[in-house]
Amino acid sequence: MQKRMIAIAALVLLVIPGCGEKKSTETALAGIKGGLLDAKQISGATEIRSNILKVIKTRGGNVEELDFAGAVVEQAGTPGEKVCLCQAIGFRVAQLAAQAWDDGIFRSYEIEKIRTGWNSDGPYEMFSDRAFHGEKGDLLIPGEKIQISGRNGGKPTPGKSLGVNDLWYEITFSGGLKMFFNAVDGDKAIFTPDYMELRSEYQNGNLDIAGRLKAERKKVESNVSALPFSGIAVKVK
Repeated sequence: MQKRMIAIAALVLLVIPGCGEKKSTETALAGIKGGLLDAKQISGATEIRSNILKVIKTRGGNVEELDFAGAVVEQAGTPGEKVCLCQAIGFRVAQLAAQAWDDGIFRSYEIEKIRTGWNSDGPYEMFSDRAFHGEKGDLLIPGEKIQISGRNGGKPTPGKSLGVNDLWYEITFSGGLKMFFNAVDGDKAIFTPDYMELRSEYQNGNLDIAGRLKAERKKVESNVSALPFSGIAVKVK
């Protein structure tokens, strides 16, 4: 995973391990005063209509714009370049979490904890300041604030056996506000009905299904990349 930064002059307003090259744009914007909303003020909107995530990673830092396509590419610069599903989901979660601030800008330094059941490197590769595959994650949240666990705090599902029920995030913000994110079912679902079962079989040694898995994966890539995106439900507490 290698990052490249390109500077721009203006700020435009406005979610399987081993992922690739990152793109962002950075703009200094003096006097940003955006603050966290309380639970009753957050809309809980679930529809995403932009592939841009605006973020301030450190207190007093500049606003950066992360682009979905550049942030979640896997095996960047090689034939067969594809979407990293783990980071793509994390990117969409971060976009939804940004509604916790009155200006819609995600502030990494105001995140107290991130819990998820998605047991892969992906949550760290998207959110953490720890280096994975040679580079730190996009949002530079201290690694000790990120926890992979069962929904009730127990052991997570092994990475080779993940299911749709493991696709959840819980984010705690400064002041105690919490937002919960879960995969939805039906026609807006990220995963096709067969994808997770095929992935588990393949991860556990059944290589004969590689072709079927690849075909289903392409559908999932399309689902998580498409706009408008509504594949994750939001609950605010």
